[in-house]
Amino acid sequence: MKTSIMASRHPKFCRLISYTLLLLRYCISSLKPFHQYAGLRTNMAMRGKCLLCQIDAELILFESENFFIACDPYPLAVGHIMIISKEHYSCSGELPEQLIKQCSQLANFVSNEIKHLFPSFRLICYEHGRAGACLSVPDTLGLCHHMHLHLLPISVNLEESLSKIFSRKHLINFLEIGKFFHGYGEYLYYKNSDDIPVFYPAEGVNVVPHLIRTLISIELGKPEYADWETYPSNNLLQLSKTIFKNIFTSNQLIEYDLF
Repeated sequence: MKTSIMASRHPKFCRLISYTLLLLRYCISSLKPFHQYAGLRTNMAMRGKCLLCQIDAELILFESENFFIACDPYPLAVGHIMIISKEHYSCSGELPEQLIKQCSQLANFVSNEIKHLFPSFRLICYEHGRAGACLSVPDTLGLCHHMHLHLLPISVNLEESLSKIFSRKHLINFLEIGKFFHGYGEYLYYKNSDDIPVFYPAEGVNVVPHLIRTLISIELGKPEYADWETYPSNNLLQLSKTIFKNIFTSNQLIEYDLF
């Protein structure tokens, strides 16, 4: 009871407790590794059960030849967008060079639109590059990885928190993601409003599922948002869909040289 009262009166104390529990969970996960399956591509048995291979059409804002621009179905904030590969690649680093270029162009376009619509917020972009899978696949012995890049307007900066857990490598730009992935393996990717892309090598590290999402939720004071599988009902998704309606049009994307 005393702890509960203190947490309600002192948000910093509440965040400290949340971070402590997260780090404890991280340590426990390291003692009991997640299943690792061979190869860079998710096996065929998993593809039929991948949620992003069967994305809800209602979430899609636009699609190019190789990617979807879609609302996150469990948004951390209004304006939470994902860029998703149509083909089942496990992460951005696994994309062929030409698709990395296309994804980078799409990300720049989406970023500019989000900044225009939400000028008073920071913009962050992140990805779990096969580290800390978002989805465990029922009836299999594995985890599902499907490339999806998150972009959202939110006033947090996680670089310091992530740097306490992982070493970091600064990228010149997103186009280097493939080179770093093939050089270092699994990773977390994070870019803040200051346009500093950071690659956190995580090969051989048992990363807690949706770690970045959890850190954001803690910073927001909304720990209940951390696990999308138990995500509480709210109107953030509907607001996002309304705001972005007709934003991503063919003419705009053609003008931005995205075809």
